[in-house]
Amino acid sequence: MSTDRHWQVTDAIATLERSIADAEAEFAAGELTASERDRLVAKDAARIAELAGELALLEAQTVEEPPADVQQPGRRVWKRNLGILLIGAALVVALIGFTTNRQAGQQITGNAGGNASQRLHDALVQAEQSVASGNSGLALQQFSTILTTHPDNAEALAEAGWLTYQAAVVAKNSALMTTGRQLVERSVSVDPGQAAGHLYLAIIKRHFLAPRSEIIAELRAFSAGNPSADLEALAKPVLSAYGLS
Repeated sequence: MSTDRHWQVTDAIATLERSIADAEAEFAAGELTASERDRLVAKDAARIAELAGELALLEAQTVEEPPADVQQPGRRVWKRNLGILLIGAALVVALIGFTTNRQAGQQITGNAGGNASQRLHDALVQAEQSVASGNSGLALQQFSTILTTHPDNAEALAEAGWLTYQAAVVAKNSALMTTGRQLVERSVSVDPGQAAGHLYLAIIKRHFLAPRSEIIAELRAFSAGNPSADLEALAKPVLSAYGLS
């Protein structure tokens, strides 16, 4: 790996993250409109995602391959890890590109029939099916599409936020981690009784070493929200860790 290039990429990511923070601060101070802020953030975040992919390639090159007689397991490990990193970066690019290029008011699905409520229901089912089949990239696009016309849909907020957060963690993209967390937090604000948002927020807070009381509060709210079997399975190890199983 080129040490100079690694430093350049890392420094560039840090600079872009500061640029995003500056844009948020300027918006809060009334110096930027919401559209100006969103345009700047989307541009910088897209570049961060590209650099995260390059950084993953550079870091993979530092892995020393073992001798020939034990080479295959070692190669499988680093190739798997590289693949995870690149998938994460690709998910981030998918989110940014899709939400930036989509025009407000576009229809959620390709089906022009039915009323808006039915179309929303169908779009959510399609996105849930993508999650269930392991197609996270498509699911992220679908939930993000829903949010363009239903920005306060708690389920889409929670799922888009969770997928964004996971992708950002894999890609080591702190700016997008914050975006994912904010989407999940907004979902809980919109619908405090929704189980998924509380579970995702508990896991995120645990990652950031939040006070134990905060995490337990989120987990209790999750349990009170009539979670699905899939969510209960995801929550089981976290609940056990806090004596709530």
